[in-house]
Amino acid sequence: MTNGAHNKAILEPLLRAMQDFEAPQVQSLLQELMAHDAVAHMCLPFNDVTGPTALYETCYQPLLRAMPDLERRDFIILASPLQKGMNGWGAQAIMLARLWLLGWIYPPQGI
Repeated sequence: MTNGAHNKAILEPLLRAMQDFEAPQVQSLLQELMAHDAVAHMCLPFNDVTGPTALYETCYQPLLRAMPDLERRDFIILASPLQKGMNGWGAQAIMLARLWLLGWIYPPQGI
C-alpha cells in the first residue's frame, strides 16, 4: 500500500462518520486523527484553525446547527507523504448538502 493510500485508509472512518454527520463520532475521530497543534487551512471566512477542537467548533459545529441533517459527500480525496519520515498531508473536495434551517455565514434563503 502506498503512503497516500495508507493515509486515505486512516481517514476512512472519519469520512464515513461525516457522511450522515454523526457529531459525537466526528469529534472523537478528529481528536484521534488530528494532532493538537496541526493547522487546518480552511476557506474564508475561517482561515487557519489549529487543532481538532478548534476545527470542529469553528467550522463543523455552527454548520451542523444550521443544517441539522447535514450530509457530506466527497468527490476528490488526495493524500501523500510530505517528506521522508513525516506523516504526510491530505486534501479533499466535498459537497455538504441538506436543508438550511438557520444562518451559517449567510442567512438561509427561501425557495
